[in-house]
Amino acid sequence: MSPDSTNGATPSGPGIPSGGSRDERLPPHDVGAERAALGAVFIRERLEPLDRLLTEDDFFLPVHRPIFGAMLSVTSRRLAMDIVTIAAELKNQGELKRLEGGEAYLMDLAGSVPNSDNIEQYAQIISEAAARRHVIALCANTMSRAYGGASRAVELAEDLTGGLARTMERAGFPTPGSPAALTTVADYLARVRSPGQRFSTGLPSMDRASRGGPPPGKRIVVVGAPSSAKSTLAAQWSHDWELAGAAVVFLAADESPESIAVRIGQLIGYVREDLEAEDDDARRAAATILADRKILLLDGEDVSLEDAAAALDQLGCAGQPRVLVVDSLQTIRCVAASVHENRRDQIVAVMGLVKAIARSGAIVVAISEMARAGYRSGDRAQDTSVLASAKESGAVEYGADLLIGLRAVRDQVGQIDVEIAKNRLGHEKPELRLRLDFASARLAEIATPDPEATARTAGAAKLQKAKERVIRVIMGQELRTANAVATAAGGTRQHILAALSELRAEAKVVVVNGVLRVAQPEVADG
Repeated sequence: MSPDSTNGATPSGPGIPSGGSRDERLPPHDVGAERAALGAVFIRERLEPLDRLLTEDDFFLPVHRPIFGAMLSVTSRRLAMDIVTIAAELKNQGELKRLEGGEAYLMDLAGSVPNSDNIEQYAQIISEAAARRHVIALCANTMSRAYGGASRAVELAEDLTGGLARTMERAGFPTPGSPAALTTVADYLARVRSPGQRFSTGLPSMDRASRGGPPPGKRIVVVGAPSSAKSTLAAQWSHDWELAGAAVVFLAADESPESIAVRIGQLIGYVREDLEAEDDDARRAAATILADRKILLLDGEDVSLEDAAAALDQLGCAGQPRVLVVDSLQTIRCVAASVHENRRDQIVAVMGLVKAIARSGAIVVAISEMARAGYRSGDRAQDTSVLASAKESGAVEYGADLLIGLRAVRDQVGQIDVEIAKNRLGHEKPELRLRLDFASARLAEIATPDPEATARTAGAAKLQKAKERVIRVIMGQELRTANAVATAAGGTRQHILAALSELRAEAKVVVVNGVLRVAQPEVADG
């Protein structure tokens, strides 16, 4: 039986005009979400939370309404919630014979659930569609009355606004000023739910800091200097999170979709040179593997952020977690931002849309360029903080649940320092180091060097070079004082004097007849 099957019933109810004025378009609905919600009840063996989130009229397909009604009846009598009891209840009500397949249809519902833990998300989809149908019905009724001329305009407006307010309250969106809008702490606590599935970042320290990784509805901003593997990390998360069950849309404007596709090809085991070779065998093989994967790459030069959000809504199935990657905030097209001339206002508009997309239940990973002050010196102590270096606007900082800063490690090819500058997902803000495996295009966490040990190693290396320089000048000239040695050797005076002092303490430089001499010439060869 098709998931979109109406089970022999004609859709009806609010939002579906009748008679000659019938609109040929189907009203808002999601049959997949309805089937998944009802099926999840059988798997979970309890009606909660549907009993407090939905009514029978919220279901688009008429055949689903008596099923939900039977579930309410069984729950009120504290009977077991399973296919047998619901089938018996439907039979008593004379509704079972109306189901195409009878009890088999109920079994089909139970087998159509992607993930029963997402039952509340299915309910939200159903409720939203029902509210939209009610809005359509209210507007259609108002239009009919307005054309008829029997009602005054003020009456029409009052009835319409009143009806819309009731629809908002019914859908769980209280109107401002109404008693339902004046919620207490207890009311808000009652709304608290598990955040849902968390998606591992693949980086142990970051997973610990975020309590297992970001859940749906969160915004991650990755701020990075040039060549700090921002897009590589985003591609890696896209690949891994899709494997974990998410539908992913990657809006690529900073780097081309082809470049991101090559990275994902590397992540599934192909060699970059083969993927970019004139011979397309590797590309064809990788494309075959990735054909059924729910990762949609969109070209940021042609597709706006609004288009990407719409594509995300259409990708995947009901209740499936969704991920949108925006690469980058500074380079994507955004209709909402195009009305502003000021760059700061444009970024504020983009972040406003990012926030709205996340509030719809998606994880949004937004890449942001780092201002030059954040990486110019190459010294973390002197560079501007990550919080201050997100380009153009504080909206980037304020709009993030998790703000991550990436900087390439000087003189260490493929190593990236990561700073968690803001963390609403947990309490820790660790610093970690990543190493890029260029063959697989995968970043992995490595041990962060001890700063004190690193400083000691660097200091010892400088001292050794200074000692070698001191020995060379003493062997080549007759020098009598430390100042003379420092002048002849050049370089940093402090290092030269320290090197001479240590050489004399080691008896490798001695004074003979008032002249500094090398006691062990072979040291100079080391």
